[in-house]
Amino acid sequence: MQYKNNTIESSSWSASHDLTRDGLASAKHVLSSDLRERGCQRNVSKMLRLLRSDDSKLLLDEWKRINRAKNCSVGYWTFTLMLLSRVTYKLTDGTPASAQFTVDLDVGEFVSEAISSKSGESLPDNFLEFYSAPDKVVDGSVVRVRYRCPGPCQLAVEVVVSTLRTTDLVVFRKKWICSTPGVYRIHRVLLRWPPSILYQQDFSNRKVVEAESVTVRARLDHLKDGSEPRTHHGSTLKIHKVLQTMPLLERPTKPPTECPSWFAQLIWQTTRDGISQCPHESVVTEMLSFPLASTGEHFGLVRRFQPFIDGALEVVRLHAVTQPSVTLSVWIYLLKRCHRRLCGIIHHVDRKDLYDSVLMQLTDTGDVIIQARVTTGEDEAFRVSAALPLWKWIRLDCYIQDSKLLLDVTWDDETHRYVCEFQDSIYYDDTDGYFVIGGSKYMAGFHGYFGPIKYYRFGTEEIRNPLHPETAFQELDTTHRQCREIKAFAKAFLKEVTESHLLSTINKGEILL
Repeated sequence: MQYKNNTIESSSWSASHDLTRDGLASAKHVLSSDLRERGCQRNVSKMLRLLRSDDSKLLLDEWKRINRAKNCSVGYWTFTLMLLSRVTYKLTDGTPASAQFTVDLDVGEFVSEAISSKSGESLPDNFLEFYSAPDKVVDGSVVRVRYRCPGPCQLAVEVVVSTLRTTDLVVFRKKWICSTPGVYRIHRVLLRWPPSILYQQDFSNRKVVEAESVTVRARLDHLKDGSEPRTHHGSTLKIHKVLQTMPLLERPTKPPTECPSWFAQLIWQTTRDGISQCPHESVVTEMLSFPLASTGEHFGLVRRFQPFIDGALEVVRLHAVTQPSVTLSVWIYLLKRCHRRLCGIIHHVDRKDLYDSVLMQLTDTGDVIIQARVTTGEDEAFRVSAALPLWKWIRLDCYIQDSKLLLDVTWDDETHRYVCEFQDSIYYDDTDGYFVIGGSKYMAGFHGYFGPIKYYRFGTEEIRNPLHPETAFQELDTTHRQCREIKAFAKAFLKEVTESHLLSTINKGEILL
């Protein structure tokens, strides 16, 4: 037997038939479960009687008559009966043996038929395949699923869409129950597409979706002990096919269902040709562009980052969450050593108020600790024995590259590089929560200043983050140097005055004595 273009074709009929008892019992079971309530039982019984006879001419005439009947669509089911019972015929009215007979399968929206396997074909008890499926997204598409299950099972056909912002969004789902075990069947499903995917943008279809991929998938689940069917990924059998999508401008126009008002048409005519432009978005952000004093208390500057509006940039950012490539450049100026065990330079707090990648902290000995969260959910950290000096502008350049973390420490035009390789990739989502420069309620800051802070969201090989304006930062350093000199002079003067006063007091006491 051959199946082609939604039809069944029989291209050869032999002179004898072999109606086995098992085949006839299977045919009766299928017809009784699917056709009894259609009011066609008399036709079915007549066909069964003709099958037991050798008069193939009467059988063919009866099949044609039933197939043409408007009140009963069992012509198709009769042909199914012949397939199940493995009956072969030779026409007695002179019709050539190579004549072809075609039966349309499109009976209603849903059709489920029992079929026999091909000669010599051995299929498993659990079986699922696409008998036919469309190649692209077209209105009126039909999917036919061929399946077999050894017991009661539930089957489902779904259409999932992936866009720039969402993945595996289910836009269509149809389920059905198969209670006939051990029989190969074909189920026909008419796909219902949402207008946002099928048509182009117009007055009646203003919200359209530019799908990156559209997938039709089917699954089979066994029904045991009243348990609920599982999801697609946990199903017993599952198959899928990726469909071709049409570009927005090549999609057809949605057929009108109502007449808009004159004013609405006027507004649409004046605005439909406008091209929406995304605002300019930069992957380089200046987190801080002015000197910021850090008092060593639980205060700091909060910065938040939003997803990109540009779809292409957002796709890159989402991909980099588990394979990050970011760079952070920070200028700091230390007036004192950290007065606690740890002081905050920059730390990231997620929406659950937990530390996230990346944390940069200062120890009481001048070392730097960098902590990050890896893709396994664990937090890992390493310590840089840099011994940062006081009263100097220091630039910390932190590079995150997948599982590798590099830190360049620069002062007095000398750069020291430190490298750490984590066992797993770093998990980095800068839109989750917020970043804190300095101290917060979770961590105190250090005594000193922050200079310019530049953040490269997609990383960079060359950092451009000078002290700007240079004069302001130099004057800040000059002011503190003068302040230190005045304090040292005042301290020395006070010490000299105190010692002189004590000496004069002692001399006066000696004179009195």
